[in-house]
Amino acid sequence: MEGQIYTVSEVNGFIKNVIDGIPQLSGIYIRGELSNYKIYPSGHHYFTLKDGEGALRCVMFKGSAMKLRFRPENGMQVIAYGRISVFPRDGAYQLYCSQLSPDGVGDLYVAFEQLKDKLYREGLFDEGHKKPLPRYPQRIAIVTSSAGAAIHDMIRILRRRYPIARVLLLPVRVQGVEAPPEIVGAIRYANRWKLADVLITGRGGGSMEDLWAFNDERVARAIYDCETPIISAVGQYQEAPLPPPQQLDTICDLIDYMDLTRLPPADRWRLLTLYAHLEEYERTACRIVEQSAALLAQVMQTPETDRLLRQCLEQTLENTPRLMSAFAQSQTLSDQSITFLPCVMSFNSMRFLTGDDHITVIAGVLYWLILRLTEKYAANDEHLLACLKTLGDKSRLDILKLLKEQDRSGQELAKELGISQGTVSHHLNVLVRDEFIRIAKDGSRLRCSLAPEAIESMVDDIRRLLL
Repeated sequence: MEGQIYTVSEVNGFIKNVIDGIPQLSGIYIRGELSNYKIYPSGHHYFTLKDGEGALRCVMFKGSAMKLRFRPENGMQVIAYGRISVFPRDGAYQLYCSQLSPDGVGDLYVAFEQLKDKLYREGLFDEGHKKPLPRYPQRIAIVTSSAGAAIHDMIRILRRRYPIARVLLLPVRVQGVEAPPEIVGAIRYANRWKLADVLITGRGGGSMEDLWAFNDERVARAIYDCETPIISAVGQYQEAPLPPPQQLDTICDLIDYMDLTRLPPADRWRLLTLYAHLEEYERTACRIVEQSAALLAQVMQTPETDRLLRQCLEQTLENTPRLMSAFAQSQTLSDQSITFLPCVMSFNSMRFLTGDDHITVIAGVLYWLILRLTEKYAANDEHLLACLKTLGDKSRLDILKLLKEQDRSGQELAKELGISQGTVSHHLNVLVRDEFIRIAKDGSRLRCSLAPEAIESMVDDIRRLLL
């Protein structure tokens, strides 16, 4: 009996119907390495996914390809999503890909790294292109949202730390597709009309998607082309915390857990290194504790110890009502019932250990303050000699004596001392360098004032070294 004869198209159609009827293949995720990646003039993307034992032809049509937020490259490990079907004309099955993302890191991260590499190779990040910041800018323009918290923080800090500057706001959107062209326009406008001596552009914190407007290539090139120095003030990205792992007995467990995260490769390597050399890092941590204890012992011998501990206590008590509660619960407490322990390993924090008749207060001293104090009170003969040399000049000493009476300008000092303006400027620069005087703007003129704390510090050094 002669069997039925089918055409090639009929066989391909039959196989297509069979594959299309398999639910598992109608929406499938596939991990593999990109190869033979080609973008055709039509906008369609054609590529192959492969691993060590096989390969799969894939196509991503223009509509889906336009949604890609990174540039796929041969050799890149990716996860593709789509459906498996048969192209009847060729009789070959392939993946009709609708989504494509890097394996292990987010597509935004990959796009960001690719853009950085591109701009780096073009020389946009060369140190020679950086513009020096003016020492005393008169006008500061801020490119940010007028409705965000960032602008209020910037203005508040500028008013407190640099009140002589005139601040100008150029309001723009800092999130969404409209944000990059608005930021670019504001930067170009400020540069063209020389609105400020310094530009600040940025926003508050948020997710990587929220901050993405400032990773736009157009913004980067506008900053590069701008003749006015620009300061970036973009809030940092904070990843949502992951649930704690159930158990990490082996390094394989750690790797599996990291696959659930979106950690950059560099952070992954740090965790693996820490896991593999845990005992070594433990010894290092113990050594840091010992060094910190010795550092604290040095600080306790300085003349400013009482002020330091008092400052630490005041700072931590501002937001710590627990101490009041502890006192309320212990009615019979006396001065001898309270032990105050400074701790360098718990920075700017406070802990309370309460008992029936005693309270132990463990206060975290700011580490940077400890370092500053130890450096300040280290026996530094060279620094003391430099200060004494500065004061050994009669003209400089006369300047300080005049400033003790009242603040004066450079012209007034030159007139009263009977010396040239250039000579006075030289002496003032030396005194400012050694922090014996301060200079502030008063209208259109600069006025000098005495900084007695520097003299007091020098006297303390002399007393400590010689008495």
